[in-house]
Amino acid sequence: MLFFPYRVDMELHRIPLLTIAVCILCITVFLQQLTSYADYQRSVSSFCKSIDRPTRVVLRNITGQHSGSPCEDVYLSIRESKDASATMQALVDQARPLNLFKSRQAELDYMLNHLQKGYAEFDKMVPTNLTEELQFNPMELQIKRMVTAVFSHGDWGHLIFNLVFFYAFAASVEIIVGSFSFIFIILSMSISTGLAYSFSVAGTTEAALPTLGLSGIVMGMMALLAVLAPTIKIRCFFWFLLLVRFFSLPALILATWYVGWDIYSLITVDGAGVNFVAHVSGALSGVLIGLIYWLMRPSYIRQINVHT
Repeated sequence: MLFFPYRVDMELHRIPLLTIAVCILCITVFLQQLTSYADYQRSVSSFCKSIDRPTRVVLRNITGQHSGSPCEDVYLSIRESKDASATMQALVDQARPLNLFKSRQAELDYMLNHLQKGYAEFDKMVPTNLTEELQFNPMELQIKRMVTAVFSHGDWGHLIFNLVFFYAFAASVEIIVGSFSFIFIILSMSISTGLAYSFSVAGTTEAALPTLGLSGIVMGMMALLAVLAPTIKIRCFFWFLLLVRFFSLPALILATWYVGWDIYSLITVDGAGVNFVAHVSGALSGVLIGLIYWLMRPSYIRQINVHT
């Protein structure tokens, strides 16, 4: 089954250039992500095949594996850590004994030496994956990452569906609020969804998954349009087996359905790779911004609704 809104049922009096620019930016970034990941995979495969046997044994003892090559997992965990030296020391301290030395300290020094040399080569030969540089880790409050994360995506399906939904709502929002405000709204939603995600995992003992994607902004634009023009009709596409339908729904009803479903999922569903916190906080940001517009420019918003 496939159901999604694809455009507002109204004539736009100008081209939504910034909305189109955001879509182009997301596509461009994702293509760069694919290229970067391919380069990363080739480099890490070549590097891990080249490591010597003593280093391979050290890596297996660090991870507790009896076979295979934990090369990528170990070195990547070091690269992603805040303090590479401290992380390497911690990995060695918890490693299984090699039983090759008379003293435990000599054994630890031996493993740490091989781990340090191996990581130095890894860091020199293996490029950083672009996705890792763009995604937002909620355990680290980095405003820049909150913004870059919304323009990067996990796969083609993630990208395409986000852009279809984004254009369906953001194009009209851009026309209503204007270009300058539109940029400010996207940035504020990016930061607010990032802060909300960080707050939601604060105090947890397990490391939270990094996040990326435009979906929080999409939900924000959907909620914002529903507040600014609740009766405006959104054209939707529905497909199930041989049944295909095109129909229109008021923005308020459509936003209520999607936001309500996300709130329900946030309460009852265990993530499953979807950042429902970003969805719900993005929608809340959209509602708040919409209410501010009603307070500051009531005559203009009423005029917009008369023509919808």
